[in-house]
Amino acid sequence: MLTPYLMAKDMFDELAESAFSTSTLRGMMNTDIKESDQGYELDIDLPVMYPPSDTEYYLHRGFYRDYASSGCLFIGPGSTPEGSHVIVYGHHMKDGTMFGSLGRYKKASYFRDHPVIRFDTLTEEGAYEILGVFYSRVYTDADEGVFRYYQYTDLTAEEAFDAYVRQVKAASLYDTGVEAVYGDKLLTLSTCSYHTENGRFVVVARQSVPA
Repeated sequence: MLTPYLMAKDMFDELAESAFSTSTLRGMMNTDIKESDQGYELDIDLPVMYPPSDTEYYLHRGFYRDYASSGCLFIGPGSTPEGSHVIVYGHHMKDGTMFGSLGRYKKASYFRDHPVIRFDTLTEEGAYEILGVFYSRVYTDADEGVFRYYQYTDLTAEEAFDAYVRQVKAASLYDTGVEAVYGDKLLTLSTCSYHTENGRFVVVARQSVPA
């Protein structure tokens, strides 16, 4: 059976005129397909959309570009699939689709069972170790001294990278034991959370270095 990622690859030529590329995101838990020897199990195995001219195009559109309240997972403004920091957004759906299961990472026990997320682009496969997990929100201009994680899209400067990692570790609900150093590629997953108005739940991971 074709996975959504393979479907995306097969369809890419057909949809190339839309000027988007697709990646695939895999992680969490699925009782049907397991790769426990790799340290991860599959629950989210979906294309991640990236239309450069309109990054929120898939906020409420499905893979075939028709209306869908769940939308698609998509790479947000300021990020690219091959960039050093990729921020992926997705709806928290009550039926568990899209990023509906991402909130399971609020429990350290769940992290211990699922410490690795895969994020594969059309040109590269990648395993990411979870660096931090935290609650946040979309802040107003009047809010001071807060961590606007969604603004850290460019981490090419060492100062920006260090500031982002430091704040992720400080905000994390628990210590994952994973560290990041300047030059590491980071992956941030963001979804809605209802703990507060405009709340967000965020998982940040660092690309694993091949042994």
